[in-house]
Amino acid sequence: MRAVKIILTIIALVGLAAVAVPVLLPGERIARLAADRIEAQTGRTLDIAGDVGFSWFPVFGVTTGAVTLGNAGWSENGPMFAAESASIGVQLLPALRGDIRIKRIELVRPDILLEKSAGGQANWDFGSSDSDGGGGLGGITIEHLSIRDARLRLVDPKSGEQDYTGIDLSLRWPEASAPADITVTGLSNTVALTLTAQITDPAKLYGGATSPLSATLSSDGGTITLNGAFGLNRQGSGRIAADLSDPARMLAAFGLSGWPGGAADASVDLEMTPDGILTLRNGKVTALGNDLGFSADIATNAARPVVKASITAPVLDLSAFVDSEGSTSNTWSQDPINADALGLFDGVIGIDAGRIDLGGISLGRSDLLITNDNSRAVLSLRDVQGFDGSITGELVANNRNGLSVGGTVQASGIELKSLLQATTGTDRLSGKGAARIKFLASGNSVHAIMNSLNGDGDLTIGRGIIAGIDLDQLFRGEVTGGSTVFDTLKASYTMSDGDLNNQDLKLELPAFVGTGKGRIGLGERTIDYTFTPQVKTGDAQILAVPVRIQGPWSSPKIWPDMEALIQQRLEAEAGAIGQQVEDRVKDAIGLGGNAGGTLEQVIEEKAVEGILNLLGGGN
Repeated sequence: MRAVKIILTIIALVGLAAVAVPVLLPGERIARLAADRIEAQTGRTLDIAGDVGFSWFPVFGVTTGAVTLGNAGWSENGPMFAAESASIGVQLLPALRGDIRIKRIELVRPDILLEKSAGGQANWDFGSSDSDGGGGLGGITIEHLSIRDARLRLVDPKSGEQDYTGIDLSLRWPEASAPADITVTGLSNTVALTLTAQITDPAKLYGGATSPLSATLSSDGGTITLNGAFGLNRQGSGRIAADLSDPARMLAAFGLSGWPGGAADASVDLEMTPDGILTLRNGKVTALGNDLGFSADIATNAARPVVKASITAPVLDLSAFVDSEGSTSNTWSQDPINADALGLFDGVIGIDAGRIDLGGISLGRSDLLITNDNSRAVLSLRDVQGFDGSITGELVANNRNGLSVGGTVQASGIELKSLLQATTGTDRLSGKGAARIKFLASGNSVHAIMNSLNGDGDLTIGRGIIAGIDLDQLFRGEVTGGSTVFDTLKASYTMSDGDLNNQDLKLELPAFVGTGKGRIGLGERTIDYTFTPQVKTGDAQILAVPVRIQGPWSSPKIWPDMEALIQQRLEAEAGAIGQQVEDRVKDAIGLGGNAGGTLEQVIEEKAVEGILNLLGGGN
């Protein structure tokens, strides 16, 4: 009987509430109370437009028209948030006492704007909280927040604007002392993303302290997880790990590109401080054949993040990022080069690698330093072992006003065959020596850069070998293969608009000396060069035979230049005939072959003598 009495009493109370509540607590008042609490808590005005309806089922509360929350006073980008409609459900009995305990908030198609000012202020920083410390947000407890079909805009003067649409969010926080669970889904650049997170103590977090937090961001490209303790004032520490089956897909979600393919794993310990310093330690990356370790200190409170980092690797494999088309290709890649990454940060990065693989070029132990300042990066080759020698210098990439590259590099003790095979695909010359190059080029593709190369350099090689031609046999009239051993090789060159021009090649052999001049098309990947060997002895029976090298790098044609040989013979014959004519003229005018001087000098002397005789001044 007691149970029946209780049930009847409840039914009576519900019936009484059905009549009394619309009078005592009209929907406008419930909405206004909630708006006043939010305004007191955030300092922002909450405007509710249109009629405010009243609902009993499934949750007691109100429904509204358009809802707008004001932005920070320094913003000029409109409200922080605007929704087409909202539904607010509250607990009935506390609502009768004026205590708004929100069971559910549902927002339809809200437009949310999160932005920072030029001075680093964030519009989601609402100032001091008047939280009662009891676990609610200023007396408001939200059991369930639902957002459907939202638009999220992120505006930052440093990184520009990002726009995400189709976002659904669910926040469940059943009790003030319980954890809050968050699920967010949406599309970003056609990539479906899901974020799940749990905040162990939301009230403590909102009050300015740190709270344990775990979060997972997932897509069809893999997952990124974060575990630690963090606060809204950007303070905290934890560990972040990434397990990406398709990194390119995950990067595409954030508008980034350039990943050449392949899975990647990464992890790092991180610590954040309220003044914007991010510390990364014990970092590891496994990707593209690399197993790297890294650490970094990043200041995020500057115009661009300022990075001081170090990277160590037994092998630094960059071949996936290098356009290695092979020696059979006669053109450079015209794919656009995206150098926007140069503008993402300032600072220095040190690299210590046991070996560096650049596709067709392999370097040994390398000590490198990258310095980046306002989209201009300088790679200092402090000590690089390569081509059996040592390489030092600087390489520059400048993307401030379009991409340009340049640098000055010196090499000593290098093996010429290894260098030429890696850079031009040819292997006919070998020998150790030194080289220097200074260059500058511009363009947004490898093709454009190679066709705009300007600069100069020189090359000095000690004892070496020319493969594919035997100069000794060539001098004897036999065009054969074989090889030629030389004592020294020296040359200097200039570069202009992708053409390398050399006029002073000198090759010393035991019995011969060779000279060379011509053009190497660095942009066209062609060569047009003439090499002329000459006998050191005075043997007039052996003539110098110019050797012409012409065609693409991949398959140049090499042959004795008979046209130049004939011209050389004609010049020699013309010289001999000229001497014979001169001697005959001297004989004809009575000078004989014993007079000194050239024919021109003799004729001049005879003319002067005749004039003097005519004037009576002669003998």
